[in-house]
Amino acid sequence: MAEAAPETRDAKNIRLNRGAVISLFIYYLALLLAAGAYAMKLNLAQKIAPGEEDPFFLCLALSVVGVSIFYTRKLYKACISDNYTFTQEALSAKMIGSVAYFVARPFFGFFFAWVSYMIWVTTIISSVKEFTGFSPNHFYLSGLLGFFVGFLVGRVVSKMENSGEKHLMGVV
Repeated sequence: MAEAAPETRDAKNIRLNRGAVISLFIYYLALLLAAGAYAMKLNLAQKIAPGEEDPFFLCLALSVVGVSIFYTRKLYKACISDNYTFTQEALSAKMIGSVAYFVARPFFGFFFAWVSYMIWVTTIISSVKEFTGFSPNHFYLSGLLGFFVGFLVGRVVSKMENSGEKHLMGVV
């Protein structure tokens, strides 16, 4: 059976006014700076006292960094493309949906990174006879996992919508 076509990622579907776009840019910049500063703090603490910082928190922080970078880029590309114009609408359903789309993505990235980290750690621990602990590199690999899950969360959501149920039913 052929897989469903991937979700169309079309800037023409975005409906935002100037105030919403500016607010979203500020929102993503604030998230990027806060999560980036927290990740740097964790990284510095890890260098000073290896093994003291929980890699789970680095994973979550860098997932927010990844989401912020991806969706800031998506937003500015929508703004500068020839296909997009600002709407003058105050609060249409399409505008509310567009704002919700952009505001919710960091939360999706955060929780998908959480679940991905738990699956990854559980897989590692359950695949050995006697677990003695993680190597120091686990900290950095956790950060990479979080960043990529956050950066690609939109594709993960689309993939789960399109094929997740089919695969789950095959397992159950």
